[in-house]
Amino acid sequence: MRILPSLALALCGSVLGRPAWSQDSTTRLTTHLRFETTVSRSPIPIGDTATLLFRLRNLGPKAITLRFGSTCQVFPHVARQETGEPVYPSGGLPVCGAMVTYLTIPAQGERLIPLQVRGRTGTEAARRQVLTPGDYVAYSTLAGPFALKPDTLAFSVP
Repeated sequence: MRILPSLALALCGSVLGRPAWSQDSTTRLTTHLRFETTVSRSPIPIGDTATLLFRLRNLGPKAITLRFGSTCQVFPHVARQETGEPVYPSGGLPVCGAMVTYLTIPAQGERLIPLQVRGRTGTEAARRQVLTPGDYVAYSTLAGPFALKPDTLAFSVP
């Protein structure tokens, strides 16, 4: 199992009750927030399942509240390693409601986003989160007003 933290966090909009361009709020977010991605096992045998776990962690001494312009907050992604072709979510991003939402991560706390995936043969009927043999990368992003390009976790289906 491999854990890769992400340090890249670009901001626009408003967070922590201050404009996002505030040096203090930007420093606090980039210093204390981390994405970590793990997989319960790799390779994932055909017919078996595994869990990808995406964590948004607050390593700081104070709670951090993020403000979003929709009901979507954290998006998990799975892509083919060689081509970057997205395989989850299939068909693009999910539908999000247009309303302001908040995500508060307590001091030393985390937000967990699990995603179960299953290995399948190339001829088996395709379903969402079902992966054909190959090498993949998993990563997660924050919805706007945040742009996050986390490190990726490589895994395979033999």
